[in-house]
Amino acid sequence: MDSLATRFLEQLHANDHFVASETFTDENGAAYLLLVTTRTLSTWRACDIGPEWTKSGRVLYRIDVLAAWLNAGGKRTKPPETG
Repeated sequence: MDSLATRFLEQLHANDHFVASETFTDENGAAYLLLVTTRTLSTWRACDIGPEWTKSGRVLYRIDVLAAWLNAGGKRTKPPETG
């Protein structure tokens, strides 16, 4: 985990946000770290923009992916699907 992801994890714990297995956070934690609303994250998911996410009963974001997304200037980190 890079230093930004490590700082993200520390901030999530310090502010009582959901963290699973020290790897994932929920939509509220992601919104907190990215300084956007959960509605913005929902819009980004619907438009297939923003950081990569997964759904396992609830929407989850990998903490290291959020950090990579910010390090990439807020650009999509998942390669486009070919088919």
